[in-house]
Amino acid sequence: MIRHCEATMWLIQGPENAKNKFREKFSSRIQEEVRGYFGAVFGEEDVQLSDYQKWVITCGASDNVKRALQEDIPEMRIYVLEDFIFNEVLPTINRWRSRRFPRATLPADKWLLQMIDLFRQKQLLNLPDATH
Repeated sequence: MIRHCEATMWLIQGPENAKNKFREKFSSRIQEEVRGYFGAVFGEEDVQLSDYQKWVITCGASDNVKRALQEDIPEMRIYVLEDFIFNEVLPTINRWRSRRFPRATLPADKWLLQMIDLFRQKQLLNLPDATH
């Protein structure tokens, strides 16, 4: 699976501008460049057969922009940052850690994930019960 994630602060620039922006970011040309890059690393055949997911991670989005993007690029997932952290990042850290030992430290180059995990451990995040 290839998960192409685009991050943006706010999706409030108007429906047409947002559609144009993300049509380009997820265009066939860009997808081929991404597949080419990973093909050299993981093998061309595996990469060409991989599912290509399109994700946008944002701090917030107007309903008009969200609706327009979902209609224009229906396979694209839009995550508000809080939902992304609670539903994707923290469960992934927990799965990674469960394959090691409970106090395993994330690799040093994953400093942002380490910071999010530290906030969770120190109970500085207001977490839903399922992610503790």
